[in-house]
Amino acid sequence: MFLKNSFKKVIPKMVLNEEDYTLLALCNRELNGYMGALGKAKLRDGIRHILAISKHGNQYMQSNQPWALLKGSDADRARAGTVIGVSSNIVCLLSIILSPYMPETSNTIRKQLNTNDFVLSSSCITNFLPEGHIIGEPSPLFAKIEESEIEDLKKKFGGKQEQQNSKPVDNNIDGDAATIQKLVDEQALLVRKLKEGGKEKAVWQPEVTKLLALKAKLQEVTKKEASSVPIENVKVLEEEIAKQGLLVRKLKEGGAEKSTWQPEVDKLLALKNKLASITGVPVTQPKGKKGKK
Repeated sequence: MFLKNSFKKVIPKMVLNEEDYTLLALCNRELNGYMGALGKAKLRDGIRHILAISKHGNQYMQSNQPWALLKGSDADRARAGTVIGVSSNIVCLLSIILSPYMPETSNTIRKQLNTNDFVLSSSCITNFLPEGHIIGEPSPLFAKIEESEIEDLKKKFGGKQEQQNSKPVDNNIDGDAATIQKLVDEQALLVRKLKEGGKEKAVWQPEVTKLLALKAKLQEVTKKEASSVPIENVKVLEEEIAKQGLLVRKLKEGGAEKSTWQPEVDKLLALKNKLASITGVPVTQPKGKKGKK
């Protein structure tokens, strides 16, 4: 807008001094770093170089205050023209290097500057928009976001906070034992993550309570399902327990982490509880083998 209102959209004559050359040297250094970073696919480093160039340009504008120079002498007005010309070229440079990250914004800036695509090189930055170049129609790049839109965006893209990660246990959960077992496994994983992450007891204790409630619900559903199981299926269930027990032992003996074998232990216990509800006899735990003397 400043270039449009004060210079009728025309890039003014630029008479560079030591400060201008210092700015261009700093921007060229960041530009070389940017090209090196993208050449190695280091996109985050590329963004840092973009932000550094933007920072140099902003500081340059604020320190020179061309809007104030325009009210001064002929020399001041000439200096204002140089500052605006150099700053416009830095904006053009930013539009080019922003392209891999924000292509639509990059195209909008270049359209407003009335420029085509450029090939980055070691040439002087002020060659992008030379004296006499006429820019297009400037307009705000980003629309103002109203409070109502902010809340909608938070709900849509804000992610889930820790306190939102777990849902309250619904005592009216419908589903078979397998469905509830899955909920138990998910809740157990959440509890382990909170504890291993060093969270305070006030954070993880409510989740433990929910886990216990889910396990109680699982036991209740398991008993109901077990009561309808024919007695001939006891042998099949015993075989499943044996297989699951073998899997647990292999995981533990193989040095697997607790987060890997604990869900399998929970499944094993669920199978044993199911068998106990059918037979009415608690399943005894197998005794470990004694080591040789």
